[in-house]
Amino acid sequence: MTLDRDLMLLIVGAGIGFVPSLLIAILGPILVDRIRSCFYKPELCIEVGEMNPYCTRMPIVMAIRGEQKTAYGYQLRFKVKNTGNRPAEEVEVYAAKLYRVGEEERPHASPFLPMNLKWSDYGQPFVSRISPKMSRLCDLGQIVRRSVFPYSPVIFEWWQEEAYDPEAVLILSTMVPPSNLSHIIPPGIFRLELQVAAANCRPVTKTLEIDFMDAWSDNVYTMLKENLNVRVVG
Repeated sequence: MTLDRDLMLLIVGAGIGFVPSLLIAILGPILVDRIRSCFYKPELCIEVGEMNPYCTRMPIVMAIRGEQKTAYGYQLRFKVKNTGNRPAEEVEVYAAKLYRVGEEERPHASPFLPMNLKWSDYGQPFVSRISPKMSRLCDLGQIVRRSVFPYSPVIFEWWQEEAYDPEAVLILSTMVPPSNLSHIIPPGIFRLELQVAAANCRPVTKTLEIDFMDAWSDNVYTMLKENLNVRVVG
């Protein structure tokens, strides 16, 4: 009888000791990973500039009525940098909002349809990895002459009180052309709100201010220094 009792106490004691050990074995790695993620994580930011590789004069290929047409224009890009100490995985840039400066308080003033931008050289909405202290280029858009652009100037009624025919237009590098062509904007001062996110870090919201004049020059210095200014404002 005493032996059975001692055996029972031994079994119960072993069970009591086993449960905490099991919990530690299961939850331990999860807790360690959570603690590490507080100190070991990616941090995303964006960077713009005036000249190459941010702004480059190059042949721009456009699909016009089912055919491809090439004309010289100015390709605009920005860098997405990982300033953290862990690789950023499956990174995307989402163009959330576009509006003309001065019309921020008019929620229906902008016709822009939000969507992802394309990564430079990839043409895709996601880039698989940005290593720590490294960066990737993302396409912002192309500035092209209105004379080689196929659409009617009536589309700019979205942004103006009346239709007009500008010298140059900016075509944002959205994944697909929106049905209302709201990715095509005329000269002026616009702000584009971007959300930069990765699978292993929270989205970061940044705002680009795009200021370009209704003028065109084949001289790279004149066009990029005098007629165009892109900067991070928030």
